[in-house]
Amino acid sequence: MNKVYVCVSIGHGGISAEQIIKDIDAIKVDEIPILINSPGGDFLEGLAIYNVIKSTKKKTIAHIEGIAAGIASIIALAADEIYMRREAYLMICEPSIFRPEGEEQQDKDKELITKITDALIDIYVSASKKTKKEIETMMKAETWITADEALEMGFIDAIERY
Repeated sequence: MNKVYVCVSIGHGGISAEQIIKDIDAIKVDEIPILINSPGGDFLEGLAIYNVIKSTKKKTIAHIEGIAAGIASIIALAADEIYMRREAYLMICEPSIFRPEGEEQQDKDKELITKITDALIDIYVSASKKTKKEIETMMKAETWITADEALEMGFIDAIERY
C-alpha cells in the first residue's frame, strides 16, 4: 500500500485516527497521496485524523475524488497540497452530536459543539481566502462547493483532470 484512503464515514465503524496512523507508518516513501471520498462523520475522530496528517513529517497530498463533506473537508485541509476532481464536491457544515433517545446532555453538548465549531472555523479560515464571518455563514447554511468555487476560495491548490 502506498496510499491512504479516506473513502468511508469517519469514526463509528468507519475510518479512524488509529487506522490512519497505521497507514501512514506503513508507507515507506516521503510523499503520501490521501484519496478522499467521504460523507463525513464523527467530528472528534476527524479532528484527530486532521492532527495525525498535519503532524506527519512526510509530504501529504489530498485528492478529493467525489465528496469531502463535513469533517472529511477538514481532513482534506490537513494535507500539504490539495487537489479536487472537477466533478467533486466539498461541503462545510456545523458539527452535531448524535445522542441516543432519552439521553439528556444538551447543555454539555452545546458547549462542546461551540468549541468544535470554533476549531473548525479556525481551520477553514487559515486554509482559505475567507473571513471568519464568511465561514460561519457558510457552515450554518451547509454549503456545497464545486471544484471551481473551492479553487477560487483558496480551499484547494488545483483542479485535477483526467
